[in-house]
Amino acid sequence: MKLGKIDIKILQELEIDSRQTNTQLAKNLDISASLLRHKLLALRKRGVIEGFFAIIDFFKLGYSLFRVTIRLSNMKKGKYEALLAYLMQHPNVQYLVEVGGKWDLIVNFMARNVFEFHYYLRKTEESFPREILNYNVFSVVNVMDLGRNYGIEMNIRSRNFYWFEKKFAVANLDRIDLEILNMISENARVSCTRMAKKIEISPHTVISRIAKMEKERILLKFVPQVDIAKTDLNAFKGLVTLQYLTEQKKEEIIAYLKSAANVVALIELIGPWHFELECEVASREAELEITRDFQDRFRDVIKEFEIMPLIKEYRNNFFPKDLISRQ
Repeated sequence: MKLGKIDIKILQELEIDSRQTNTQLAKNLDISASLLRHKLLALRKRGVIEGFFAIIDFFKLGYSLFRVTIRLSNMKKGKYEALLAYLMQHPNVQYLVEVGGKWDLIVNFMARNVFEFHYYLRKTEESFPREILNYNVFSVVNVMDLGRNYGIEMNIRSRNFYWFEKKFAVANLDRIDLEILNMISENARVSCTRMAKKIEISPHTVISRIAKMEKERILLKFVPQVDIAKTDLNAFKGLVTLQYLTEQKKEEIIAYLKSAANVVALIELIGPWHFELECEVASREAELEITRDFQDRFRDVIKEFEIMPLIKEYRNNFFPKDLISRQ
C-alpha cells in the first residue's frame, strides 16, 4: 500500500524524535490529535511501524561492535526460524537483518573485547553447525546515521544526524541509569511514569537521568522501527572496498555520501570491505543513478563495489543487556 503525505510526515517527525508526545507530534505536524492517533494506529496495524527504539552510544558503556555476514546452507524453514529466534533473544545482538545476494544474514554483536565476541560467535556456530556455511567478520569503526527522509526532502534533515564519538571515556553509570537504558532501548516511547514504577523511583528522577544521558551523548536519538518493505522504498547496502586511500580522500567520500539524499547511513569497517553505504530508493533507476555516480566520482580509489539488498530488519537494540545481569 502506498503511503500518503500525512503518513510520511508522521514518519519523518518520529525520525526526529520518537519520544515526543502525541500532543507535540500533532502540533509540529499541524494536524488534529484525533487524526494523528488514527494514522499512528493504521501505521502500526499495517506493520509499517513495528515499534520504537533508542540509539545508545554503547562504546561509552565499554563495548565494541563486531559485524558478521552469514551464508546459510540447506536451511529448512524450522531451522531458519530457530536461528532467528536464537539471535533475537541474544542479550548482546545489536542488529539482525535478512539480506540478498551471496549472504543471507547480517548480525552485529556488542562485546567488551574480541575474546567475548569470539565466545558469542562460537556459541552461535555450535548451536547451528550444519546451517552456517560461511561467514565474514568485521570490526565496526564508526556509524553515521543521516536520517530517513522517506523519499521526500526534509528541511530539518540535519537534525536527524548522529554519530558515535571516536574519543571517549567509559561513562560512569549506576544501576538506575542502566535500568532506564534497558527499558528505553527497545521501547523508546515508554513513559517516564511507567519506568519510574518499574524501577521504584520518582518520574522526576527518570526525566533528569534521561536529560543527563542525552547531554552526555549516551542517548543519541529515538526512532521508529520501520518495515521499509511496506513503504514505497527499497533498501540496499553498497559494499565498498578501497585502495590508495588517503585521509583527505576518505573525508571527501564521507562528505559526498552525507550530502546524498538517498544515503541514510554510512558505516566504516575493518574487514573485507571498508565502507557500507545504506540507501533507500523508490526505483531501480534511482539505485543505478546513485551507485553509478558514486563509483564514477571515486573510481580512482574504489577497488570493488557490491550491492546487497536488504530484505527484512528483525532487531535494532543498542543496549548490551548483559550489563543488567552483571549488576
